[in-house]
Amino acid sequence: MYRATSVVIPAGITTDDQVREWLAENVEDWEAALDLEVEYVDDRAVYQWHQIDDIDVVGGQVRVEYTVEYDAYYGCKDMDSSGEDERDITGQWRDGEVVFQTFVQPERSVPDDEL
Repeated sequence: MYRATSVVIPAGITTDDQVREWLAENVEDWEAALDLEVEYVDDRAVYQWHQIDDIDVVGGQVRVEYTVEYDAYYGCKDMDSSGEDERDITGQWRDGEVVFQTFVQPERSVPDDEL
C-alpha cells in the first residue's frame, strides 16, 4: 500500500535542476513523505535519525535516497543493537507540485491469542 504526499513547489521554479535544489534546501517542507517507521526491521527498534543521501530529478521524475538509523534495546548489554536502513521514495513533479508515493509497511499480523 502507498500513501501520496503532495508538496507545492514555489512559482518560478521551472527546471529539474531547480526542483532538485529546492528540495535539497527545504527538506522540512517535504520530509513527511519519508517512511521513518523501523518496527518492521525489529520489534524493539526505535527511530533515531534520518539523513538525505541523494535527490535526483530527471524528466519530472523525482527520486530521494535516504538512510534511517535505529536502535533496539533488549536489556542485555551484549544483545542491544543498532543499524541503518537505506531507503528511497519516488515522486512526480508536475503543475507546480511534487507528489511523492511512499510505501506504507503493513501491520504485522499476530497469532490469535486463543489458539
